[in-house]
Amino acid sequence: MKLSIYYNNPKRLYKMFNNRKYNFDTVFNKRLYLSMPCNFNDPFDSFIGMKKKEFVNAYLKKYHRGFINEMSKEELSKTLDYFENVVKCKKKEEKNLARVKNKKLNNDINKLYKKYFNKLNEIINRNYIACFTTNNPVTNMPMWSFYSNNYKGFCAEYTFETLQDDVYLKNIDKYQKYIYNRIYKVKYISKNIYIDCEKLLEIDLDDLDRNQYIKKTIHNALIQKNKNWNFENEYRLILNDKDIRSIKKIKNNSVQSAEAGHLIIMAPQLESIYIYDKKISRDMKKKVNNIARANNIFKNHLSNSSENKNMIINENFIDKNNIDLKVKKLPF
Repeated sequence: MKLSIYYNNPKRLYKMFNNRKYNFDTVFNKRLYLSMPCNFNDPFDSFIGMKKKEFVNAYLKKYHRGFINEMSKEELSKTLDYFENVVKCKKKEEKNLARVKNKKLNNDINKLYKKYFNKLNEIINRNYIACFTTNNPVTNMPMWSFYSNNYKGFCAEYTFETLQDDVYLKNIDKYQKYIYNRIYKVKYISKNIYIDCEKLLEIDLDDLDRNQYIKKTIHNALIQKNKNWNFENEYRLILNDKDIRSIKKIKNNSVQSAEAGHLIIMAPQLESIYIYDKKISRDMKKKVNNIARANNIFKNHLSNSSENKNMIINENFIDKNNIDLKVKKLPF
């Protein structure tokens, strides 16, 4: 196996968790939870659009070039408008009102459009994603508000320093290296990605998942988000079916089955846990203590300082023999 490392990835990444029990259990057991894009809250995340009129035009050019040449601009416009109406209409009565001369042709196009659209989404959802950020949890309040149930959850800090420090790759953990090389920086864009319908129709439905243009377009969709989210500074671990088979071979028990649409794998090296004292419950604190003890890591308490309105971080390094307590005042 090739031992290359993508050194441009960060050495440390943070992941926010809400206060649901399964999140504590997953981290405690040194596991990482990945999700299919279809389970994301944002419907535009990993979205690939197909413009209906472009698809109709591409279809007519490919399969009915002679027919389209015989049609007047007015007739072609009616065909395109009809297709849009058929897609939007839900009731039979409304569809009947949208009838035009070329109904059968439009129905054929509509069926093929849906087949390609559904196939694309099926391929997109063969990928499993875990989201991270480079934002330090001590200095980034929005991330706590959005992703930790308003400070009631916790933040895990994962480190890849051992991979990057091992210059000659002598002592490298192949599993951690494989995971590290599947982490991508998210790009923030102003417009959604749309498929080129003419290129799409040159590809057979059964060959979509093997086509390089489709693979590239889907990968771009998976690592791009609207620019309104650029404050997140997000990185994504993305694993597909091939990756899952590979990491199973590298390390036994590295992949666990999960509920539909989710995947659980062995987590990267856990470095620290962050919690906010005033919001997290006593029961949740106990769970975080258990995570810290199980991993011999720092547990960081975030709380407000009444003296200088800064955030105080208490670093508790918890091991089975002693507790070393350090207090730092950091701006929030």
